[in-house]
Amino acid sequence: MSNAVQRIEVGWNDFWFQPEPAQALGACRILFYGGLFVMCAGADFTPLCRVAEAFWQPVSFYSLIFPQGPLSAAATSWMQLIWKISLLMSAAGLLTRVSTIVSGVLGLYLIGLGYNFGHLDHAMALAGIVLIMLPFSSCGKVWSLDRLLAQKRGNFLPTLSGHEARWPIQFVRVALSLVLFSAGLNKLRTSGLDWITTDTFQNYLFMRETPIGLRVAQWPLLCHFMAGFAVTTEFFHPLALVSKKLARVWVPAGLAVFTGIYLTMDIHFVFLMYLHFFWLPWHRLFVTTPRRVGA
Repeated sequence: MSNAVQRIEVGWNDFWFQPEPAQALGACRILFYGGLFVMCAGADFTPLCRVAEAFWQPVSFYSLIFPQGPLSAAATSWMQLIWKISLLMSAAGLLTRVSTIVSGVLGLYLIGLGYNFGHLDHAMALAGIVLIMLPFSSCGKVWSLDRLLAQKRGNFLPTLSGHEARWPIQFVRVALSLVLFSAGLNKLRTSGLDWITTDTFQNYLFMRETPIGLRVAQWPLLCHFMAGFAVTTEFFHPLALVSKKLARVWVPAGLAVFTGIYLTMDIHFVFLMYLHFFWLPWHRLFVTTPRRVGA
């Protein structure tokens, strides 16, 4: 029994804390916050503050803190300005702990505003989760202005270990796999194999009326194949977490599903696709020491 528990403990530690190149977390920090800033630089959340109160249906923490409606347009305007500045500071690694906390708190509020009016966006929901997670990591210890400034002042800033770098990256990988898995599970739960064997997918293509989608819809067998490929890829995507060899198959397959949805249905999952940089083979791009936790 003790051996089984020990194996589970070792497997758990390897999954979350197997050494990852320290530079990988710094690169992911820059790419995540920088990419989110680029995507949201022109975003204006203030129109949501002017929607009639009758349409306000608060969810999650909004129902507890903002049951009567969102903050004013003026307050939201200042909030989104501070948020965008904090995203830039987080990407640069300037006052990283403070800037990531600010970007997390403000970003969670701003990104979630639309959900209180019935709008759903899976990609931005995951962005909000990552915004809340990263402040708990040590992402500012590498490739940051904080480190450069500390070195110029002659101060010592602890280096980032490979164990510390691993879990935030793995967290996003797990989240991406769960997004795809839940999509596949929902298809099977609501329609079963009929989603693949009937003309369900073909009908979706006719409804979306995109040029490529309408062409694909003319080929029933191709529609069945694409539906089967999508469900299989989504449902079994967590296999990418099991080994690097499986990840080489399921990660590109997941990207192919997102690309196919965009081309045939004009449904955008751009930021979800962008977040796949967390799946990059960082161990090949940077050098790390292959040690087990507790070894």
